[in-house]
Amino acid sequence: MNFPTLTSRSTRAITRAEVLVMVVVVIFFAVVVMTMMVSFHGAQSEVHCVRNLGWIASSFASFANDHDGHHPFTATNSLAYTNETQAWLHFQDAKTYLHSAENLVCPEDTRRFTNAAADFNTGAVASASSLWKKTNAAVSYFVSLDANRHTSDAILAGDRHVARGWSGRGPIVTLASTNFPAWTTPHGRSNGIVVLVDHSTTEVSPSASRTPPVSYSMPTNRLLMPLPPF
Repeated sequence: MNFPTLTSRSTRAITRAEVLVMVVVVIFFAVVVMTMMVSFHGAQSEVHCVRNLGWIASSFASFANDHDGHHPFTATNSLAYTNETQAWLHFQDAKTYLHSAENLVCPEDTRRFTNAAADFNTGAVASASSLWKKTNAAVSYFVSLDANRHTSDAILAGDRHVARGWSGRGPIVTLASTNFPAWTTPHGRSNGIVVLVDHSTTEVSPSASRTPPVSYSMPTNRLLMPLPPF
C-alpha cells in the first residue's frame, strides 16, 4: 500500500514593512488609550474642583449665619477683617465649616495640589503642614471681597488662574461687570470654574454670550487672589 507523501509547508518570514505596520498600530492604540486616560483625569479633576468650591460656598454661608450675615472679610472679629491681603485667612476663619484643609487645592493646580495643607491647627500645635504655616501656597481659589448673602448671583470664589478681564495690581483685583474674564489653566481651559453666593457652580467664559462675571446688582467685584508669600 502506498501512502501519500507528507510535504512540509514552507513558512514565510515577516517582512520589515509588516513589522513596521504592527508597531505603528500598537503605538496608535497606546496613544488613544493615553488620551482617554488624560481626558478622564481632567474630567475627574474638574469634578473635584467643583466639589471643593461647593464646600467653600457652604462654609461661607454657615459662617455668615453665625456672624450676623457677614462673610469673614466684613466680620469684625475675624482674621480676614484685619488683613485683607491674605486670601488664606478667609478659609482659616471658616475652618469650623470646611470639610478639610485639602479642599482648598484643585488637582488641576499642580503646584498647589502637591502642597496641600493637612489641617487648620494654629499656634504651638501648628505643624509645618498646617494652613497656618503654608498660607496662600496651599490655596487654589480666590475669594470675593464684595459678595454678600444679598447678592446671590455674584461670584463668591473661583479658580485662581484668571488671565485677564480685571484691573488692579497685587493680590486684590477688580472684576468689572462689563468685562468677561479669561482663564489660563494648567490644562489649557479658557473657561474658569466659579461658585456663586447661592452655592451654584458654573464655568465662566470670556465670551459675552455666556454667564456674566458679576451680579448686575454689583458695580464691581474685588477678588482677593491667593498670591504665594514668596
